[in-house]
Amino acid sequence: MKVLALDIASAKPIAYALWEDGHLKTFGTIEVLDLLKTIRRSKTPLTIVIEHLYYNRRKGNFDTYTKLAKVAGAIEYAAMEGGHDTMEVYASEWQTKVLPLKDQYVKTEERERWAITIAQQLVREHLGEEREVNKDEASAICLGQYVSSREEFKELLEEVEDEH
Repeated sequence: MKVLALDIASAKPIAYALWEDGHLKTFGTIEVLDLLKTIRRSKTPLTIVIEHLYYNRRKGNFDTYTKLAKVAGAIEYAAMEGGHDTMEVYASEWQTKVLPLKDQYVKTEERERWAITIAQQLVREHLGEEREVNKDEASAICLGQYVSSREEFKELLEEVEDEH
């Protein structure tokens, strides 16, 4: 199973991480239009994952939120055209499972530092490389790891259930 995890925290460029059968294959950034073309043209079935978008009135900029929502909609439409599955995951869901947070009230800066640390470990482990990872790439890598491992576990459970 291939999981394409996207961090659309900014609409240009978008951070991505491609996972296949629980292994990180590649990561980086891509321009929105190139991403949409790639998704439409991909012949390999993908599960495309993005973080659930939310608007925080105290911190947020509504114009930015609207732009990101449009990008998310375009990605979902391209996925539908390409015959791919899509999934949204709340940031708190993957962060509590992947990052070693003491509680749910950890500041954003600390969450970002942990995501970068974990992502760099995953890059070393899966790609055998020492590479810099920015905070958006780190989110995509960690989100993909969470979904990929969760989906593998689900498939394993289905196989066990089929045997009984």
